[in-house]
Amino acid sequence: MGDNGTWSATKGGSAEALVDSFVLPENQLKDLTWDESKVWVLMGDHVWSLNPATRQWASHPTPGYYSDGITFDGSHLPVGDGPWGTHKIYRLSPGTMTILPTPGSCQITGLAFDGSHFRCADGNYARHQLFEVTPSGAVVDSADCEGSILGGFTFDGATLWYAAWDAGHTRIYQCDTAGQTMTSFPTPGSSSGMGSGLAFGNGHLWYSDGVTDVIYEMDTS
Repeated sequence: MGDNGTWSATKGGSAEALVDSFVLPENQLKDLTWDESKVWVLMGDHVWSLNPATRQWASHPTPGYYSDGITFDGSHLPVGDGPWGTHKIYRLSPGTMTILPTPGSCQITGLAFDGSHFRCADGNYARHQLFEVTPSGAVVDSADCEGSILGGFTFDGATLWYAAWDAGHTRIYQCDTAGQTMTSFPTPGSSSGMGSGLAFGNGHLWYSDGVTDVIYEMDTS
C-alpha cells in the first residue's frame, strides 16, 4: 500500500511480518531506539520522539557536534557523538547530562544497553568492533564484527543485532554477547548501509533506512 501505510510481506506463500512506516519530519536520519512507549530518532542536530499510537513527533536538540548513535538504558538516553564530533557519550535526561569516554577509535555508529552495561559499535574502517562498557566508561570486553561499513546496533534482551554494508549489500547480523555471529539476512529498503539504525521493541526489530527515509518493523526472522 506504499510507504505511508501498513502492508504484509510474504515469503514462501505465507505471511512473515507486518510492517508499519512513518513519515519523517526531516532528513539526515542516523539512528533510533525504543523506550517502552516511544521511538527516539536521531535526525540532523535533533533527537526526535515518536509516539506510534498518536503518530505525533517532538524534537530536542542533541549534545556534541555530530551525534551518531542512541539507546535507552531504562531511565536515560545515551547519545554517542560520531567520528567528526567530540568522541564522547552523552547520557541525557531532563536537566542532567553525564559524559563518558568512548572506546576503540571513537567512531561510534550505534549504542545499546543490556541491562547493566553499554554495548558500542565502533565503525573504524580498519577494524570494526563491538565493545562492552560499564556505566562509568570502563571497557569490559570487545569483539570483531562482520561487514565493511557498520550501521545501527541494538540488544533484544539476549542477543545483539547490527546492520553492516558489505560487497554492495546491507545485512542485519545477529550475534551472541561474545560477538559470535548466529545468523544474518538482507535489510529491507535500499542496499546502502549509510545512515541506518536498529532498535528492538514489542518483540520486533525496527530498522531505519537513511536513503529511503523509511522505518521498517520486522520480526526477528
